[in-house]
Amino acid sequence: MTIQSGMVPVWREPPGPGRWLQLGTGARPLEGGVNHDRFAHGLWIDVAWDLDLMPWAALRAVVPEGGFDGVVAYDLIEHIVDVLGFVNECFDLLRPGGMLILRGAAHDNPASHTDPTHLHHFTEDSFDFFDRRTNIGAYYGRFYGDKLGRPLTEWQVIGARRVNADPRWPTTPDILWTMVRL
Repeated sequence: MTIQSGMVPVWREPPGPGRWLQLGTGARPLEGGVNHDRFAHGLWIDVAWDLDLMPWAALRAVVPEGGFDGVVAYDLIEHIVDVLGFVNECFDLLRPGGMLILRGAAHDNPASHTDPTHLHHFTEDSFDFFDRRTNIGAYYGRFYGDKLGRPLTEWQVIGARRVNADPRWPTTPDILWTMVRL
């Protein structure tokens, strides 16, 4: 593999069986998956697209019949302008029952507020907004839509846990959310 931009890819295993899409791949592509990033900065990037431009035309073009089994987005969601639209777009790429795995900086981590490219600060409960079984999802989820005027899609949040502790702030690691498309 030819290395571009001085990056050396570190290949990751998919989090589960099936067809997976990784958004915001960077230099850590998903082995056997479809790898996306904003720019085609390496040969491992299959789709280049700015995720703030919705709908995601280039990504919709690579969806396998029936949808992806999973979408992974590590260290990306805090940079997205329209979080509601992002989750709606992921819904459209997944098969019913497909998994969305997000990891992002926690609100109480100093890096969450120090990085000027972070537009949002999240808690473990932030994505309950999409789960109608939760208090916040049952109440607020029906009143909001994304910036394209689409109503919110429905999900089941099956977990939110702290992961990936940064040695600079070991008591405030990132948050990993796992959601299932209903």
